[in-house]
Amino acid sequence: MSARPPGRRLRSPAGRTRGPVKAVTFDVGNTLFPFRRREMDDLLAGFASFVVRRVGPCDPERVIARYNEVRQAQYRVNLPHLRENDLVERVRLTLDETGREVGPELLGEAMEAYIACLVRALPLPESVPPVLHRLSRDYTLGVITNYPYSPGTRRLLAGSGLDRFFRTVVISADWGFVKPHPLLFREAARGLGVEPGALVHVGDDWEADVIGAARAGARSVYFTGLRDEPDPLRDNPEGRPLAVVDDLARLPEVLAGLGTGPPLPERQETRAVTGRPAASRR
Repeated sequence: MSARPPGRRLRSPAGRTRGPVKAVTFDVGNTLFPFRRREMDDLLAGFASFVVRRVGPCDPERVIARYNEVRQAQYRVNLPHLRENDLVERVRLTLDETGREVGPELLGEAMEAYIACLVRALPLPESVPPVLHRLSRDYTLGVITNYPYSPGTRRLLAGSGLDRFFRTVVISADWGFVKPHPLLFREAARGLGVEPGALVHVGDDWEADVIGAARAGARSVYFTGLRDEPDPLRDNPEGRPLAVVDDLARLPEVLAGLGTGPPLPERQETRAVTGRPAASRR
């Protein structure tokens, strides 16, 4: 990593000085990869096709409906406490709908099929690798993402070749909590060898990414280039991003300038701001 000239030092409202940015982390869905409703529909259609092939005649629409029922039930229980869902259990309960006994072999095949469908459904935008390559010359890079099954995220990053850019990958499933819980941001900072105040996180979800970074004492950039649905928490005053960008190619300029104001002071909240999923495509 090349030497970087000292940046403008920022001071938080609590009076603590923040040095220049040393590390940048990224969300995955709708930041590095599109993961909108149509990608989720493609994923579930592919998974339902696997179930029909593997289990025998059954209604694929009912398979998808059962999956969504279980997903929403998990959110109702876990989200208020910022706990991550269990994708393996979700898939098991979905397979139960077929009436077949779900043993370890079938469940293992189903999880592999689910990962394969995930990787196929999420195309990598051509613009992403050049941006990461450029940023990696000046910053240490990492990932902080909400996903309920870490092998899926790791396979996605490895299959696209993006894993080579990241020193650390923090996935909610490995820690049991979802953004905006500050634990995930602090673990990423630790893995990157920096203090949270020297980290900028880039993501598309105001609650998970902007407010989550603020609660951990980090800074953020709010990315809007892939989201295709309104963000109900956008502009919530608990979060103050350095910038709002619709093109990741703007990040080097934003990070070099840091002219949009100080980060929020570190906070201890580990609650959800609302009762909605922090990342709706999980």
